[in-house]
Parts: sequence; C-alpha cells; structure tokens
Amino acid sequence: MSFVQFPQQDANPISALPVAFTNEHLAHRLAETVQVVRNHWRHAPQVGIVLGSGLGHFVEAVRVEAIIPYEELPHFPCSTAVGHAGRLVCGWLGEMPVMVMQGRCHLYEGHAWDEVTYPLQLFHACGIRTLILSCAAGGLAEDLHVGDLLVLEDHVNFNMHRAAVPHWLQASAGSKKIYSEQLVERLVQSAHELKIPARRGVYIGVTGPNYETRAEQRFFAKLGDAIGMSTIPEAIVGQRLGMRTCALATITNLCRPDHPEAASGDHVIQAAARTEPRFRKLVTHLVECLSRKG
Repeated sequence: MSFVQFPQQDANPISALPVAFTNEHLAHRLAETVQVVRNHWRHAPQVGIVLGSGLGHFVEAVRVEAIIPYEELPHFPCSTAVGHAGRLVCGWLGEMPVMVMQGRCHLYEGHAWDEVTYPLQLFHACGIRTLILSCAAGGLAEDLHVGDLLVLEDHVNFNMHRAAVPHWLQASAGSKKIYSEQLVERLVQSAHELKIPARRGVYIGVTGPNYETRAEQRFFAKLGDAIGMSTIPEAIVGQRLGMRTCALATITNLCRPDHPEAASGDHVIQAAARTEPRFRKLVTHLVECLSRKG
C-alpha cells in the first residue's frame, strides 16, 4: 500500500481549510508547525488519534518512526496535566500511517479554545481526514462499570463560554451530527466481536478541574451517561474541519451520589491504564477495518 508524501515546502499546507480558518495569522503558524513535522517525518498520515489520561501506552502498538515533544512544535500547546506525556508520535498502525497525540491540553489549564484545538488544525493540515478521540470519564449511568468503554454518539457541552469561543464555533453545532455514525457503529460492532464491554452513549463535557458534587452528579445523570473534562472542543473542531470523528471514553470512576467515592487524578490514571489494553485492541481493530475499507 502506498501513500502520498507531505506537500513540497513551497506548497500551502492549509489550502484545504474552510474559509473560517484561513486567516493569515493561522496560515503562518500552521505552515511553521507543519514544516517542523515534515523535518521529522515525511509520510502523509490518514488517521489522527488523541490519547486521554492513562492511555499513553497505546503507542506501543504503533510502529514508531518519529517522536516530537510538544515543546519542539511551534505554536503547539504543551500538556501539564498528570498522565499526559506531551509527545506527537508518528508512524504506522498496521498498514495505516497515523499521528498520535500522547496527551492533550485542557481548558482548565488556562488555554483558550483555539489553543486547545490547534492540534486538530495541524492534523487537518497534514492530511488527516479520520479522527479518533479518547478520554477518561466518570460513569453516570447505573449500568456502567469501571473499565467499560463508552462510544460517544452525542454530547452535552458545558464548555461553551461565549467570550472564550471563536465566533465561527458559537453557532456551529446545532443539529449537525458531530460523531460519524459509520464509525460509531463500527466501534460498537467491533467491541461485540472482541467481547469488550462497550456501548454507545452521551458524554457530558465540563471545564473542571474539580470533580462534581453529589447534587451535580444527580443533575448530570439526567442528561447523559458519562462526564469528563475534554474531547468536546476537539470533536467540534474536527467535525467543522470535515474529519470523520469518533470518540471513546474509558470509565475510570463511578458517579454514585448515594454511595459517593473519592476521585483523584492518580486514581483516574491508574484505572485508565488498566483499561488501556481493551482500548488498544478496539482502536487497532477499527484502524484495520479502515485500512481495508477506507
């Protein structure tokens, strides 16, 4: 199987971006970041993967050809949260060229929406058209258990602070479907075939970094199945850029207001790390399916 290379140095790496994204300042920043990536790795990735808390060992499944720390990428936000290595890993997952973000940035770290989602702009500029997001999440639904995987079919967004969100996003979601139904169905089917506990459901995104009170847990349980502090900004921007987008939440703790349990960053990392082999198996199977069917 052969793949095209990155554009030549004199080509415009953002020529395919929607009009809303193609301002001169962003174009200049993306061109600089793409050039650094090209200096390390010249294949054109087709799939982009963002690894959430505790899932960093997924890169052991990748035939790695380049590792770029975020601090070496111009204009790229650097991770500070526990369990986020902050490296861009480039290589092959089976026969598919992939870019993997080993860790992300969050709004609660003080970043603006355009900073948190800049990596998605880079993915798109590098040619990626399929996006796989992941995160750790608290289970709100009674049938979810620690170690389960939730395939996001929709979300409830509590991150839309209007003053902080770019104007082109403020009315972008509406009735549009963020998560690709084709990829959602493929993930659910694959999980069934692999005997991995997973189902589709609704994810609630909050800014954090605090965990929810018992009253908040009762409220959020009426709206969705799991809750976390990431993923939604990336999903919205990925969809707006035209990428087929899917997302998986690893259930790392349970939100049971009548039987409360203490949650901590270290606990979440440990629980996600124990679930990572299931996550790795499911995502690898999905990418294999994409290699065969496109």
